[in-house]
Amino acid sequence: MEKIGMLPILQVSDDIDGLILSRLPQNVTTGDDLVNLLQPATIAAAGTPLFAWVILVLYGTFTPGSFLERLSIKKSLSELTFARNARLDILDVIRVIAIFWVMINHTGSEGRVDVLDRLPSAQIFKSSIHEHPLFGALLGNSALGVEIFLVLSGLLAAISWLRCADQPFWSHYFAFLFKRWLRLFPSVAIFVFIAAGPIMKVLLPRYHTTMISACGVSGIAAHLSFFGNWQETPTCMGYLWYLGLDMQLYVAAPFLLHMLHNCPRKAFASALLLASVSAVLRALYCIIYGVCNKSDVDIPQSRITNRLVDEKSLRTATEILPGYKTEERTQTAECPQFVRRFGNLIGV
Repeated sequence: MEKIGMLPILQVSDDIDGLILSRLPQNVTTGDDLVNLLQPATIAAAGTPLFAWVILVLYGTFTPGSFLERLSIKKSLSELTFARNARLDILDVIRVIAIFWVMINHTGSEGRVDVLDRLPSAQIFKSSIHEHPLFGALLGNSALGVEIFLVLSGLLAAISWLRCADQPFWSHYFAFLFKRWLRLFPSVAIFVFIAAGPIMKVLLPRYHTTMISACGVSGIAAHLSFFGNWQETPTCMGYLWYLGLDMQLYVAAPFLLHMLHNCPRKAFASALLLASVSAVLRALYCIIYGVCNKSDVDIPQSRITNRLVDEKSLRTATEILPGYKTEERTQTAECPQFVRRFGNLIGV
């Protein structure tokens, strides 16, 4: 066990390379060799499956009634623009706010060329942002935008789980996880295929050098298995850490939701206790390491929050409570739409 500052850090074995390589042909000797073996070698090879997918989408778009119609661009646009009068339609507005919050921070504070190249001017710029009394807490901290996504994930996961809460736990649990996996894994796998392959190496060499060159087999496997937030620094495509955390929370949340359904008082007490521990941990990270008003990506010892106990994981225990209350109360009487929207906003 290693200590950084005052907090112990658990050392997680990173011998996945050796475990996998021991079962490969003798000419494959390193993690990089394995990645090169599995990845397409040319842009043409990498682009072939993408081109085939485009053909399928276009075929489904222009052939109504076919099996591939579900891939139709027209159908997707219709679903995106279809007006729904749902109780939680206000969440779309909150999603947009969170997206812009994260984008603004990463474009200015994290996406500048001098920041990526770690030039002296980068530290001057980041200090001027983080030390500002207003912009430091907002533009300098994209983690707060991420918190909104975590709240929404907990809210919607709770609603999804509680609709079938009376089913046997384990069958419902694995069905719930499989649905969540289907929502996350395909997009992650496609992104990793594109980002780590020759397409980005040719089109965005700077990106490949700073984000892909240190991946190896363990980095790719970490993202595909949703353990990307447990990587050591320097990270491989570190901005995907949220997806790993999100899936891990989906794995843990049903236990609290099951408790909420069967013994609400104990569950509420447990959630509040976990939230209190989360607040204390975050305060300790802030004070001890001087990372107040900073995104988690700025923390030099980023493995602190990833290795020990992720304070976000604990805080998410309270983020499923609004979803529980929303699904628990059946609306027997109509109330004005603006009242429902305001209530949802306050709850989130």
